[in-house]
Amino acid sequence: MYCRTLIPGIGKDSRRYNLQYTTDNGREKEFIVDVKHAAVVSLYYLNEALEGRQTEIPFDTMQAIQTVLRQLPKMRTIQVRKYRNSFFDYPTGREKDLGGGMQVWNGTFFSIRLTQWKMMLNVDTCATGFYKGQSVIDFMCDFLNLRNLRRPIKVETTHIKRKQKASGLSFKSAKDETFDCEGRKVSVLNYFKDQYNITLQYPDLPCIKIGQKGNLIPIELCRVVDGQKKQGKLTGAQTQQMIRHTATPAPDRLQKITELIRKLHYESDPYSRDFGISIGNKMVTIQGRVLHPPLLMYGPGHRPQKEMPCNGSWEIRNQMLDPKDLREWALISYINDCQSKRGRGGRYRGPEYLDDCGIDNLIHHLVDVGREKGVRVNEKPCYVRTITGFHGTDKLFGSLKTCYPNLQLIVVVLPVNGDDYYKEVKHCGDVVHGITTQCIKVEQASSDFSDWRKRETLVNLWLKINAKLGGTTCILDWGVKSPILHRPVIIFGAVVASKDSYPTLYNAEVRVQTHRQQIIADLQEMVKILLRKFRASTRAIPEKIIFYRDGVSEGQYRDVLMNELWAIQKACRELQEGYTPAITFIVVQKRHYARFFAVDPRDQMGKSRNIPAGTVVDTQVCHPYEFNWYLCSHAVTQGTSKPALYHVLYDDSNFKSDDLQILTNQLCYTYVRCARSVSIPAPAYYAHHVAFRARRHLKIESSTEDSTTVLL
Repeated sequence: MYCRTLIPGIGKDSRRYNLQYTTDNGREKEFIVDVKHAAVVSLYYLNEALEGRQTEIPFDTMQAIQTVLRQLPKMRTIQVRKYRNSFFDYPTGREKDLGGGMQVWNGTFFSIRLTQWKMMLNVDTCATGFYKGQSVIDFMCDFLNLRNLRRPIKVETTHIKRKQKASGLSFKSAKDETFDCEGRKVSVLNYFKDQYNITLQYPDLPCIKIGQKGNLIPIELCRVVDGQKKQGKLTGAQTQQMIRHTATPAPDRLQKITELIRKLHYESDPYSRDFGISIGNKMVTIQGRVLHPPLLMYGPGHRPQKEMPCNGSWEIRNQMLDPKDLREWALISYINDCQSKRGRGGRYRGPEYLDDCGIDNLIHHLVDVGREKGVRVNEKPCYVRTITGFHGTDKLFGSLKTCYPNLQLIVVVLPVNGDDYYKEVKHCGDVVHGITTQCIKVEQASSDFSDWRKRETLVNLWLKINAKLGGTTCILDWGVKSPILHRPVIIFGAVVASKDSYPTLYNAEVRVQTHRQQIIADLQEMVKILLRKFRASTRAIPEKIIFYRDGVSEGQYRDVLMNELWAIQKACRELQEGYTPAITFIVVQKRHYARFFAVDPRDQMGKSRNIPAGTVVDTQVCHPYEFNWYLCSHAVTQGTSKPALYHVLYDDSNFKSDDLQILTNQLCYTYVRCARSVSIPAPAYYAHHVAFRARRHLKIESSTEDSTTVLL
């Protein structure tokens, strides 16, 4: 609790209060509250930091200001505990459905930011999935897995207005479920008839288990309470719906944010006014720069061709620089054997699996596109089969490895709703048998590839296949490549590291560590292994190490730097006595709410009218004295582009800001899986893929929040 002056009657003393509170389930509880003077928060040290006269940020002052600014929105909106700076409007009935008993709620995010010369308020739109307020019967029709809820949901009983958590369903119906009542067995059906004069309309339905004791309430007398955020991840179909409802062009998002600022009414906020805080209602205008895209070199290798990206994308008109031969490969098309999973999802209305005719069509066009890109590929796979169910995958892969010892690749066509098939294929291919696999969904595999737009799917597929076979699609042109790359340098993305000088090829190391542990475990040993692999492939010792680290919040900067930088330095010293390469440690952040909008319509790019790919902002809204910048290296096809925030925590090389920004932007163009620049440097992106794939290797469910291990 923050007050501008001492509380009358208490001052610097303390006072105890007894408070009575009625809980959602109707019970009376008494709380003892002690109020006493704790400390004085002064704006002096914050002003000193803004003026650059001290380097330590007074976080207690920042927290106090943030609390004052949150007070009025908290009284008018719904706040989710996990998202302290996000506030969601009460439902109006116009919320969009996501399916599965979920709907999307729009809200407002805001937080204060310490920037150059002044404090700024960061305001943006936000959206997340909430359980739809409705009867539990309707909810069951949407969400049929209520018996095994991972997280309890809160329901309100309609016969007595009480709100309690429901953990699941009874195994028997209301007319068959009985309990002891005053020494006799009574069914739930008869109890509610005798006690409340309620005749159940659906006595054959199960009951809801309520509270810690699991009391049974007829399902028709329960309603899902509004304002409950969905726990865990959304399903794939729900995520698609969420993107469809929330992806808005940049000018539309700008207008929404302007309306949100007006709705906050800070000019009439009594709490802000009492503390002497005033906030303007106009966005700040800043100057940005657009970095030039790098020139890319494609094949054939003896006479390379050059491609110049335009706004973050380019066409692959030429052959790959170093295509690898595909002499022996197989193709498997799966049929989903689970009837409950055969429902067609989203807008897809094609076949549920690829039949023999579709397989022949896919093979023909896949071979044709591969040869266009310079790959010498055998037009006849050594094994082609349609298989029902994935339970025989282990045995099948083992048989293929035995019968075809030179097998290089298995192309797998996944059926509709084939997530379980993907997990099994990757586990058996990568972990059990060591066979390279490439999956493609039946939705894409059944396309009409005579259409050049659909043909691009196969081009992207070959980019992935060639990379998995050890080939190189393209490299940065030497004439425009960052000067940092002219000498031996190894680029890390957490535990992914480059193994060539371009850099386009990467090695990865994986370890298991405890849940929610932010410091990378066993980093020292992994860095040693990756440095040895770099030397083995390039025959050079890196003079510099550039380490991109993702997934770190501002409050963890100090701990991550102290532990992980020390691990990197120790790994270098253990590899060779006196080996002390210059280290640059950069944190990459995507989980922020900063957005930039082009003021001049001539600078707005694409259908969504976003800022150009390569836009850099390193003044005014950046840290007052630390080294950070925003870079929007990519162009989005829908919605508003989101820049990445780069924060240099340590730099032995004393790089100029331009040098690091150009290098970072160029690395975003070396991602081998598509002909587009990506939002973060390729090695950091690959680290995400490594962690995701490692979960598949160990068969860890990424959707659960109770997982005891995570992978880096």
